[in-house]
Amino acid sequence: MNLADMRRKIILTIIRQHKAFYCYLLLSLWIFLMVIGLYRYLGVTTTETSYRIPWSEKTDTHRPQSWTNAWTSDQRFHKIVKSCSFTESMSIGAEGKVPNGYSLEGIVVVFRHGDRGPINHVRNLDSINCKFKENGNDTKVFDDFMSFISAQWSSQMSNNLYQYYSQQNYHPPVPRIKECEIGQLTFLGVAQHLKLGHILRSVYFDKLIGNSSQIQNSVFTYTTKYRRTFQSLNAFLYGFLKDQFHKITLYIANSMYFCFEDCACPAREQYNRAVMAENMARLKSHPAISKVVEEIASIVYTMADGSFAKDPFYIKDALLTYICHHTPLPCDTSNCVQPAQITRVFSYIDWDVRQSTKSTNRHKLSILNAYGFIKSITSHLLKIVSNEKPKIVLYSTHDKTLQHLLTAMGVTSNDSVYPPYASRVIFEVYASKQTDSMPTRKFYFRIVFNGKDITHRLKFCSSKIPVTSSKSNLRSILCSFESLVRFLHDDYFSEFTAANFKDACALGKN
Repeated sequence: MNLADMRRKIILTIIRQHKAFYCYLLLSLWIFLMVIGLYRYLGVTTTETSYRIPWSEKTDTHRPQSWTNAWTSDQRFHKIVKSCSFTESMSIGAEGKVPNGYSLEGIVVVFRHGDRGPINHVRNLDSINCKFKENGNDTKVFDDFMSFISAQWSSQMSNNLYQYYSQQNYHPPVPRIKECEIGQLTFLGVAQHLKLGHILRSVYFDKLIGNSSQIQNSVFTYTTKYRRTFQSLNAFLYGFLKDQFHKITLYIANSMYFCFEDCACPAREQYNRAVMAENMARLKSHPAISKVVEEIASIVYTMADGSFAKDPFYIKDALLTYICHHTPLPCDTSNCVQPAQITRVFSYIDWDVRQSTKSTNRHKLSILNAYGFIKSITSHLLKIVSNEKPKIVLYSTHDKTLQHLLTAMGVTSNDSVYPPYASRVIFEVYASKQTDSMPTRKFYFRIVFNGKDITHRLKFCSSKIPVTSSKSNLRSILCSFESLVRFLHDDYFSEFTAANFKDACALGKN
């Protein structure tokens, strides 16, 4: 027997003698690999260091080139980044898909202002860069708009655009600086509405206006006294009308709810207090979330007080300032905000919104807040039905405006309760084409929210007509215009057992 055979025999003898030990070792290794695989599959993270490199400002030199891409590539954070409404994610959906046998007669567009600075001062606010990041064709449109405004503004009284702004005697047409200002529109917000105006122009301009000579009588706009809605409207109009937007008529509403003559309502505050109490009760039932919110607030806010430091929705608003502007999460002297904390707070907000949609108090509050606005929208839709101009009506609004409008009409979802920046609700008016069998045209409408047809979710639409678009094979539903009129005049205050706005407001005192 040679030396190699002797070694092989010795090894086999050792293995036979320790067979149980080796089986145990292999089994342990297999279990270990299975556990690791399971943790990776479920996305469980056991330590903060798993997140550390891409996120906090203390490791800024190690973070990847595109910080936000790290968020979007992880499904856990995809919904969070969606709130930013980056321009590359904005596109046409169901808008303008004219059904067979119908013609588009006009639209009313309600949109939220674009990205803004935080409502309250946050840590390192001065170092957050709120300019628009380069993004292909969107960058060209942005640069063209800024150059146009600069050139027109510098010539002052010699051009119509300056006179248009002077008549408003209000705000500058664009943000003043590239830094984030508290509550003010950012350059990202400008880019969002340039993009929104541009994509909606591709759908509606030729169908409803046709040429520039018809702009003055075809478009009417509303905004609020807040600079961010005014500047959002300017950007939208440039995207939608190009350099002709100074021809349109602008009305500045006194209320962010666009309630016009129907603003005073004693019951509104009563329902608002009830809703706030419900929100607080839900938060108190989740003490762990309250603790996380306070931990984040102690880092994010340098001068936090009780009015917003314990509110998860204010925390969300503050955190989006960092997330939407590719900025590392803030740190104090000893701790940094961790993505794991953010996902917990945002998950709680999603749950809280779902619970709030069941609230009778919240629904009644929205009905009261939205009444004057829905009256205004309906009056413009009636003009379109009567073949009167304007054919296009625009409202530049706030998140609360959209929230109450959609809730009052029976549409409740996370996006409708807290709509992302530059969200849009579009009322499209259609008329049936005249035929020998139907010589009288009938009018219908549908509603598209952020590219999705939501007409089927309207609680008051009793007469629904299924239709199909020949170009896109899009199946949709049209609601008879009479359903909207009947809802507003007969059924709007049914939850109050009241006949009108005055009675509904008085009932709230009881």
